[in-house]
Order: sequence, then C-alpha cells, then structure tokens
Amino acid sequence: MLTFREFYQICEGKKPDTPPHAVPGTYKRDNEGTISYTLQRYDGPLGKPKKKEIDKLVVKRSGGKAVTDRIKKLAKSVKKIDEQSPTMEPNFYSQQVAKRQATQKIAHMKHVHQELGAEARAQQAQKRAEIKAILSR
Repeated sequence: MLTFREFYQICEGKKPDTPPHAVPGTYKRDNEGTISYTLQRYDGPLGKPKKKEIDKLVVKRSGGKAVTDRIKKLAKSVKKIDEQSPTMEPNFYSQQVAKRQATQKIAHMKHVHQELGAEARAQQAQKRAEIKAILSR
C-alpha cells in the first residue's frame, strides 16, 4: 500500500513506480497491466529473533540505557516512599476521635476486670460452701 506522498511523487514523475524490493532491471508491465519482477535476496537472520535481540532493539529505539537507568532510579525512590510511614498531624477532630477511643478502651477494660472479679468471687464462694459442707458433716 502506498502513502499519499509516494503516490503524489509517482504521479509527478519524481519517484519510480517500481517496488523497492524488486531487483533492478527485472520489473516489467504487460499491455494487460500485469506486473512481474524478481525479488531481491534477503540477507537478514533466519528464524525467530531471540529475546535478547528484541530487548536490545527496544532499548535502542526507546533512547538507550538512559531510559532504563531512569526507570531504576524511579523504582528506588518509590521504594523509599513506600517504606516511610505517614504521620497524622493532630487537629481537633483527630484529638476528639483519640479521646473517644481511649474512653471506650478504658470502659472495656473495666468491664472485663469486673467480670473476672465476679467470676473469681463466685469460685471462692463455691469453695467456701464446699468446705463448710465438709466441716459440717
């Protein structure tokens, strides 16, 4: 498929209409409009390209090693940011929340201690009752 610029250059006569991969002198056009030519020999590597070759080409086209170095530096800076712990600046709302949480925690602890004390008193009363029952026999 030709681009518009290539088509325009062919129409102006500035560019030959022979395909770029045809061997010079073998391009022929018949009266009926059929085109025949011989393809140039391919000297490139055969088979699939290896991963290393693809990586080299991608790095080369993207700007070289400078881009990969910049990516590594950015990754290090992101790791530094992730390791830092965010701190909350105390404002009125956060202070009120902290006070409410502290009072709730204290109330919960008091409740737990009261339950444990009541359970211990019940066990002691049961032991006294058992001892009293044994002594009264």
